Amino acid sequence: MKPIGPIIDGTDLITQPLKAATEGKFRKIPMIIGTTTEEARLFVYGAWTRNLTRAEYEAALAIIHPPHFEDIEMFYKPKPDLEDYRDDLCVVCTDFIFTCANRNATRNILANNDRAVYQYVFDHATATHGGWGKDSFCEGHVCHAEELGYIFQNQRIGKPTLEETQLANSMLLYWTNFAYSLEPNIGRFSPVLTWPNYASNTSATMHFLTPKNMIFHDYRSTFCNFWDSVGYEQN
Repeated sequence: MKPIGPIIDGTDLITQPLKAATEGKFRKIPMIIGTTTEEARLFVYGAWTRNLTRAEYEAALAIIHPPHFEDIEMFYKPKPDLEDYRDDLCVVCTDFIFTCANRNATRNILANNDRAVYQYVFDHATATHGGWGKDSFCEGHVCHAEELGYIFQNQRIGKPTLEETQLANSMLLYWTNFAYSLEPNIGRFSPVLTWPNYASNTSATMHFLTPKNMIFHDYRSTFCNFWDSVGYEQN
């Protein structure tokens, strides 16, 4: 398992994205990069359809990051005597594979690129249930790709709440402006909340949520500092 880990085929993709970010091997253009707050839930609950024991949780950590699995367990301090450790594993995997790998890539992109990068975290669980089909464990949670239905406004399940409509409209405005000017704040219409570009010294991150969006700083920084210290490669 590797964070942001597509298949390296040597033709369409010649290197691992985190490595490309570190080495500056990418197009030098403005970017929007982001995650949801529960990215790994879709994959953890999809892989384990029953309760995860403490022993199985520890074994999963050893698979995820063999050189440092004991450090991971010490750092995240799993709750004692649970019947199911899937939620604990979701937190670890979301940080390692998505949130912190995303921050690591963003910082390396900025180190090798003088163009702006805009970072976001999506943190809204759709009110109407039924959109996840067989993956019902994502109902009421902010799973992988939850934000896409808001950016493209193509949610097909139920009627969105007023706050969800406002959230979707705000995201559409930022992305439309970015397509128009390569800057999410500049276009035919100006957003209510200015989205600052990310910088390592401010770590400004747009937090998309209801009832209104917010700018966060140093999102999950303690955990991401840990992952930066142990690294994102397992061997």
